[in-house]
Parts: sequence; C-alpha cells; structure tokens
Amino acid sequence: MSFPAPVATPTPRAPLDTSAILTVFGLSAETPLLPSAEPLTLQASFVRDSGLSRALLADGQGSRIYQVGDQLPGGSVLRRVEANQAVLWNKGREEVLTLQTSTAGFLRRFDPQAETQTRVISARYLRPHSGPSE
Repeated sequence: MSFPAPVATPTPRAPLDTSAILTVFGLSAETPLLPSAEPLTLQASFVRDSGLSRALLADGQGSRIYQVGDQLPGGSVLRRVEANQAVLWNKGREEVLTLQTSTAGFLRRFDPQAETQTRVISARYLRPHSGPSE
C-alpha cells in the first residue's frame, strides 16, 4: 500500500517594517518635506517612466536643465523629480522645490455667451482678385 506524502506548507513571514527600511535609507515616513533654502526656482519638470527625469531650475545667473543625481550650484543634489516638485538632498535631509505657476492665464476659459455675438467680417477678403488669371 502506498500513502501520499504530506505536503509541507511554508510558514507565512511577518511583513517587513517599512519604517525601519526608511530609517536605513535616511528617510522618514511621517516627516513633511521642508521648503528648500537654495536660491533656485523650479520652472519645469520632465518626468519619465524609464530613465532619468529632469528639472529646469533657474537661479540668478539663468536657467539650466538638471537630471536626477546632478549637483546643484548651492551644493545640494537633485534627488527626485515629480510632476509638480523637485526633491533635493541638502545637508543630510530632503528639501522640496515646488513648481512655480504663472499668475497670468495661458489658456482662456470658453465663454459660450461671448461666441453667440455676431462678428463683423470684412468683405475685402471675399472679393475675387481682378488680376490676370493663370
């Protein structure tokens, strides 16, 4: 007679302590990011799914594109680039530069009442040209 061999079930592991992992990498889960003391302004961010993201940063001498890992003029390092902010590593802590939005509106809101007004069209462009034909 043969009997089926008992199947060994693996014992479930306890989940990893994420706060301990963050501490090892010098981060903390609960600490909000401080605004950067660097005299820089984030003008644009270029976030990529694959590869290194870039940020357009401006200082008193002009604008320049930096990629993740580049050292900035004030001595900090560009650590992460997100859609609306760039995170810098400065003196053992993370600091954030927020994207500066323009106060002037680039796009105008569509106003359907303004479109119902009749516009005066010049007839000058609708007359046929009275020159020699081809």
